[in-house]
Amino acid sequence: MIAVTLYTKPDCDLCRHARDALDSLAAEFPHQLAEVSILDDPALFERYKDLIPVALIGGARLVAPFSRLDLRAAMKLASQ
Repeated sequence: MIAVTLYTKPDCDLCRHARDALDSLAAEFPHQLAEVSILDDPALFERYKDLIPVALIGGARLVAPFSRLDLRAAMKLASQ
């Protein structure tokens, strides 16, 4: 199973789209999604405030804007 961390914040449309894209890939690439709000940690907020959503998949870090195809490519690499 692939570990995925998605850094988000509440009321973020790009974050919702990223989560939906990840959900749509679950059948093809089973993964465990950990969604982390950057508002819960001042250090994460400073690091990612202008970049969210940020997805960590295996060794890949995807910074917004990214597409479902970008997520799929990262998942494919992580599953090898």
